[in-house]
Amino acid sequence: MLGDSLTFPLRLVATRITVGFCSAILGIDVIREGNLIYDAGHRYSYEVAAACGGIRSLIALSGLGTVYALMNFQSNWRRLLVMASAIPLAIIGNVFRLTCIVVAAEVFGAKYGSFVHDNIVFSLLPYIPAICGFLILGSWIRERPKTVVQSFEVKSGTATHRWAAFALVVVMVGLAASGLAILKARQKLGPPGLKLVARPILDQHGKPVGTASIELPEKVLDYSSTNGFVTDVELGYLPKDTTYGRRHYIALDGNSIIEVTVVLMGTDRTSIHKPEICLVGQGWKRSEPDLMTVQIERPLRYELPVMRILGSKPFKFADGQFRAVSWVSLDWFVSGNRLTASHLERFWLSLKELVTTGVLPRWAYVSCFSPCRPGEEQAALKRMKQFIAAAVPEFQMPSLSGLAEAAPRTVAVH
Repeated sequence: MLGDSLTFPLRLVATRITVGFCSAILGIDVIREGNLIYDAGHRYSYEVAAACGGIRSLIALSGLGTVYALMNFQSNWRRLLVMASAIPLAIIGNVFRLTCIVVAAEVFGAKYGSFVHDNIVFSLLPYIPAICGFLILGSWIRERPKTVVQSFEVKSGTATHRWAAFALVVVMVGLAASGLAILKARQKLGPPGLKLVARPILDQHGKPVGTASIELPEKVLDYSSTNGFVTDVELGYLPKDTTYGRRHYIALDGNSIIEVTVVLMGTDRTSIHKPEICLVGQGWKRSEPDLMTVQIERPLRYELPVMRILGSKPFKFADGQFRAVSWVSLDWFVSGNRLTASHLERFWLSLKELVTTGVLPRWAYVSCFSPCRPGEEQAALKRMKQFIAAAVPEFQMPSLSGLAEAAPRTVAVH
């Protein structure tokens, strides 16, 4: 979806500019790793999560800039310029907020930096430089009157009405932003649809990630397994409250390898994204996803909807030659009472439950990935379906309503 495409670049740009400004201009020694900002002494660290990436302020400022442009300018180029300025102004506003967080932590301590980060009032900081930017740009490109003789009363009255309307829009945007922030603070997080254990997974350096993980089975059919780890890229991209699970499975005959990865969201729902985004980001060429089902026999019989994606990627082997390796990926989303293989359907189910009950479903994204030789994709798919049928009852807890939702049907995959 659009948020997936815009959020990550905005987060990286905001992080880079903030660190550069704090280091070069303010003399604050901060370090950037991906979208994580921390000081040299590791006294504080802040993740520029999706909510801090500027996408929300960009949407609000785009509407505000459009209203301001249409009310104050007649020429199209001036209107378009003001509307387009919402993008850099949103970034500048977000950098201003991040800089305030870093300065508060540096001067008063990590506790105060966290206060600025979490406080609803301070969440409106990005709009201060952005609105000032609109006003300054508007004064620079303001249209000059074509006639010298003009009624002062009419001119003054028109300007007053315009500024009053603009001020009203600003107040409305502020109230809407505050209302959304309060609504988010009061929403409840639904239960997960997976089994959790109080044993954290490790990162690639052997350090624990969080306090819990998804309990994946050690043995499935004739597959044995080893623990996987969370990469630095994943930790830098996904929110801090994300919970992970990962195991590498290999069949007894060595002819089948399956990696199971689970990403469980916390209060920040941007942990969950389209499965194909990660695959493309890792350089895998893929086919268009399509929907299929896997028969699950336990604890009740039902059809598990999964998204099937096929693809390939060239690898350099020991002999120095590059050869293509094919792969099959089966993915789905599960919450405490829902199952779906469609990203768009998951979005609408979340919106419906949030609006009607005030509960934010706690979705998990489950991915089963298996490399294979070119031409053996169907054989790999058959083995994966058998594996999933045996493994899913060991770690997934779909409710009766979720099983009802998982009944076979045609769903458009987006």
